[in-house]
Amino acid sequence: MPCGIAVCTSEGRIVSANQRLTDWINPTQNRPLEGEMIATLFSKAGQIYFQTHVSLLIAVQGYISEIAMNLKRPERDYLPVFLSAQTIKDADENLNQIIFAIFDASDRQTYERELNFKRQKAQELASLLDISPDAIVTIDAHHRLQSWNPAAKRLFGYSQSEVLDKHLRFLFGDEQGEELLAAIKLEKSGSFICETVCQASDGTEIPAEFNVSLGFEHEGKMATSVLIIRDITQRKIDENNLKMLMREVDHRSKNLLAIVQSIARQTKKHSSSEQFLQTFNERIDSLAQNQTMLVENNWTGMGLSELVAAQIKHLESVYRNRFVASGPQVWLAPRAAQAVGMALFELSTNAIKYGAASNDTGVVTINWQKNGPDSNHLILSWIETGGPAVLSPKNTGFGSQVIRGILESQLEAKVNTDFLESGFSWQLTVSLANLQR
Repeated sequence: MPCGIAVCTSEGRIVSANQRLTDWINPTQNRPLEGEMIATLFSKAGQIYFQTHVSLLIAVQGYISEIAMNLKRPERDYLPVFLSAQTIKDADENLNQIIFAIFDASDRQTYERELNFKRQKAQELASLLDISPDAIVTIDAHHRLQSWNPAAKRLFGYSQSEVLDKHLRFLFGDEQGEELLAAIKLEKSGSFICETVCQASDGTEIPAEFNVSLGFEHEGKMATSVLIIRDITQRKIDENNLKMLMREVDHRSKNLLAIVQSIARQTKKHSSSEQFLQTFNERIDSLAQNQTMLVENNWTGMGLSELVAAQIKHLESVYRNRFVASGPQVWLAPRAAQAVGMALFELSTNAIKYGAASNDTGVVTINWQKNGPDSNHLILSWIETGGPAVLSPKNTGFGSQVIRGILESQLEAKVNTDFLESGFSWQLTVSLANLQR
């Protein structure tokens, strides 16, 4: 018999017990249980509970059913059991005997623990689904939507009742999602990742990454599958921005290399072998200063005041107060900043070699102001005074191209130069629109 049986007197003393119960209590001694009180077979707590509750229930209602107890075993081991009992009365309705049935509850308790554990995990999973920032849905073998977490509602704009039992294709536009649907049908492995475009309830297209975990039953038949859907709109924006940035870097690098090549060719053409390296390095340093300032401003450009200050900063320690700059703030786009910056460098170099800064008394005044109708033009002046008399050069070199030709061609500017007895002067007239585009 699969359970222990004990026949007891009305007071609970054992009259007979089957072999199963005897084996549970005395597996090695095979000591008979007859004469012992049924309550003594249980743990201390069980004995107290038997006296205070179980015996009263038997007396009042005549039976008990599946009361959880712990049966004593050798070496203080306990066997979890369920205790049931039924009273037997004589012809005069007096209590005659009590039959106890004791069932091994080990397997059932193990099952209940596993069940409780799984329920707890299911609750934890449900909580994770509720708080997940990603949309998580499930589909059945026919690709019909079976579950829909709050993030899915936020992403697509549909409530759970609006999507349940609808085909997965419901989440896509007319020509979208076919690659994903085909992959779900053909995929042999358990999971894969696919990018596609979904459609929200208001028609908005949503770039999305699908992390699909396919469920398979016996013989490879598909069961419930889990789809984690992540909105990758920002990722796509970032990727496009990166592509644009790389193209821009490529374009600017090529332009910069072209400028360096031009500086090298022209410097070599108009310099002696001894002068070439120094002149070339000075011009590259000036270009590098412009580049640094542009980078610090995220290649949006720079102010003319900052550009002038950068080009004459290295002269301050030697030529104190002999380079004087003033004017309102004017914003220069990157291309204009490079062109004007190189021109200012050439002008300062010429002033040091031949002009107002070549003696101890000369002064260079750099001034700019807005002019023209609606102040839509800039006039930038470089005026040298107090230096030696200057003469117009017979030959024009790369420096002349920098202070005139490049500005005229790149900025559509007008450049005037004068070589006077009082000193050299240079004036740039250009529209603000050309400086800022």
